[in-house]
Amino acid sequence: MPIDADSTKQAVLAAVAQEGTALSAASTELRNDIKVVLEAVEHEGRALEYASEELKKNTQVVLAALRQDFRALAYASKELKDDKGFILAAMQMSSGMALEYASEGLKKDKEVVAQAVQIHGEALEYASEELKDDKQIVLAAVRRDGVALKYASEGLRNSREVVRDAVQQDGRALEYASEELKNDKDFMREAKLRSGRSLGYASDELKDKDGRRSPSLSFSSLRCGRVMVSRWVTRQIDCRTRRNSSCSWRCGRVMAGRWSTRRMS
Repeated sequence: MPIDADSTKQAVLAAVAQEGTALSAASTELRNDIKVVLEAVEHEGRALEYASEELKKNTQVVLAALRQDFRALAYASKELKDDKGFILAAMQMSSGMALEYASEGLKKDKEVVAQAVQIHGEALEYASEELKDDKQIVLAAVRRDGVALKYASEGLRNSREVVRDAVQQDGRALEYASEELKNDKDFMREAKLRSGRSLGYASDELKDKDGRRSPSLSFSSLRCGRVMVSRWVTRQIDCRTRRNSSCSWRCGRVMAGRWSTRRMS
């Protein structure tokens, strides 16, 4: 049954137990009632948006909301978002992503950011620009999640050590490395050894020198060769089974033509 500002406490409790955001229709008095608000946020964390300003400062209420949905931190008071101890606790409940809702001051706090990226590397996205250029912080992030490299400063995306560690963790991280490193043949060869998945992120210049695929970086020719040889053997067995020499000769021409086409592409 829908509730409104005249609904009793029992009616509102029953409503928010079914749908936490029903709190929005409750009276100002009941939105400041800790029992009612706790019932709402325990069922639906984002119901914190409709709690009184006083209860948005209440650690018990906000933590209850975060346990249900860490994104409810968006509705917490400015005081709690700037409380280092509280945010550090919230990190553990949100896989590090509580950093998104922390105050600007805490996004510049190295201890806070270090804890966030050690739990979830991509939390680096929410760090201050200064800490995105901090090698220690960025290394911690990419060693946890290689693709966190995309949030690092331009300078650190050109760091061999940082990119190497990122690629070691996830070959796809090479996509976010500087063009200078992607065009460095020695570095790319090392990256390929660390992760075959990184191969596709080499620079166009390095992948295609003088209009030809670089043999030092590509396995495509080898794969094509194996496929075509396998098909040739299968065709030959089929032809011999039928004892048809002309069939065998034609198969050879067809397979050679396909091999040539594959090599050109």
